[in-house]
Amino acid sequence: MAALRSLVVAKLPAVCVNPRQVRDFAKAMGVLAKTDKIDAHVIARFADSVRPEIRAVKDRGKRKCWMLLIPGAARSS
Repeated sequence: MAALRSLVVAKLPAVCVNPRQVRDFAKAMGVLAKTDKIDAHVIARFADSVRPEIRAVKDRGKRKCWMLLIPGAARSS
């Protein structure tokens, strides 16, 4: 969540996906091992294949809502 918070506060587009979807995607690829390097590869393949919608939090009201939902976000802005 810290990375997502940082992206939102910086007004950069971000994608938050369900980790289970990524894990199921890995299993479908036959990838059962878990290391940081393997996870990074699987996440990249997932993003390339699934193309989740990238959304920027542009509206100030929505950004404030995000800051309430994400602990510590208000301190970063």
